[in-house]
Amino acid sequence: MQRRHVLGAASAAALALASTALLPAQPTYDPWAWVVWGRELVQGSLDTSAGPSWKPLPPIVIAALSPLRLLSETLPATVWVLAVRFAAIVGIVLTARLAVALARSAWPERRDFAVPAALLAAAALLAGGGFLRYFAAGSDAPLAVSFAALGALALLSGRPRLGACALALLVLVRPEATPIFAFVAWRAFSPRAAAAALAAVVALWTVPEWVGSGDPLGAFKQAASRPSWAASNADDPVLASLGEAARLLGPVTLAGLVAASLALLARRRRATGAARWLLGITFAWVAAVAGSTALGFSGNARYYAPIVPLAAALAAVGLVQVIAFVDGRGARCSPLVALVPGAGLLVAGAALASSFGAVRERMDAEASLARALAAAPPAIGARVPASSAREGLAGARRLIEAGTLRVDRPFQTHAAYILGVPIVAVERPRTKLPRYALDHPRIPTAKERRGSQLRASLGRAARERWRLLATIDGWRIIVRSD
Repeated sequence: MQRRHVLGAASAAALALASTALLPAQPTYDPWAWVVWGRELVQGSLDTSAGPSWKPLPPIVIAALSPLRLLSETLPATVWVLAVRFAAIVGIVLTARLAVALARSAWPERRDFAVPAALLAAAALLAGGGFLRYFAAGSDAPLAVSFAALGALALLSGRPRLGACALALLVLVRPEATPIFAFVAWRAFSPRAAAAALAAVVALWTVPEWVGSGDPLGAFKQAASRPSWAASNADDPVLASLGEAARLLGPVTLAGLVAASLALLARRRRATGAARWLLGITFAWVAAVAGSTALGFSGNARYYAPIVPLAAALAAVGLVQVIAFVDGRGARCSPLVALVPGAGLLVAGAALASSFGAVRERMDAEASLARALAAAPPAIGARVPASSAREGLAGARRLIEAGTLRVDRPFQTHAAYILGVPIVAVERPRTKLPRYALDHPRIPTAKERRGSQLRASLGRAARERWRLLATIDGWRIIVRSD
């Protein structure tokens, strides 16, 4: 490994650690489920019958981190979040390098386009909807971005085996990439090795799910379920899914993609062949996800994550094409070379600033959940043998298992980890409303509010039937009065 790669990795790790000063390393719903499953893999008690759909890579990595629990019960979760933040930073760098490679291929005579292309690609990623939320919470989206960017860059630089390995990792978080991985692996390795790799990927998706839920296809059936927030429930599922894609890509990427599409349609230079392929893959992926939404899949924005680095790099090239068109063929050191990337970075900064407050509030709510759970039994009036946090959590576990207390859905996987129970013990469907409810009035987002059965129930004429019993670190315990 070259020295610059070591220095780059160390810088990315330092930035990931530094980010905790602003955003505590707290997972949210899906990542906490992976942490629960990682613990259960080590204990030999995997239960995937509740929670989000199974993904092989996160629980396996977190299971490998389980020895860290000897130092702190939450340390594996913290390390996972930091690893995802590291991957997100690396993904920005890889996307910038991909944009530079495309720009140099299109304009070999214009070396001054390299820096604007890199900055515009980074701005396009940072301005995307949900970037800060996924970065902060340890989501799979930054992993998909990083693996997809590495795979594309490796293939463009003539390193098909590295590209195949990157795509294999991508498939372990986003199974939609399996056909692309199979094709690249078939070209990069022998047919026998490619077949073995594909079989291993299929086994990692199906065998743990078979053990955990009794259904080897449970992950795919979960993805095909229709929660209330899903785009598949909209009047026009395809249009709703495309709206999710547009929000994920963000304004800089969308503007650049328009310019790139027009430029590639107009140009007939051989050097743009790679860009044409990447643009074709991007639009084909969008069409496939939108089409699957029409067939009943949820159309989650994260399904589009693998094309985000491709679209961002192409958008950067498209915006550089605008600079080249305005300046003319022979121009050098034009003000636009600085103004266009500067405008893109301003848009990215505004997008990050606008989402920071909500993301930080969510991190703080997750951090205080354990204290709220421990304080809930005494507040409710349940008999707790001692006033310690451990006894309080034991009391909360008994109340939840009895159906007396319910934690709002966006926090149920975290509650399962805190209480040391399977997710199904906290998420188990109830035939009637619980007597007590623990929720955070300012969390979660509007999308998650629509997905919460408890909030939906509390939002109807139930206002007079529920009263505030106690407030704990921003959390509230509500009691049903009828």
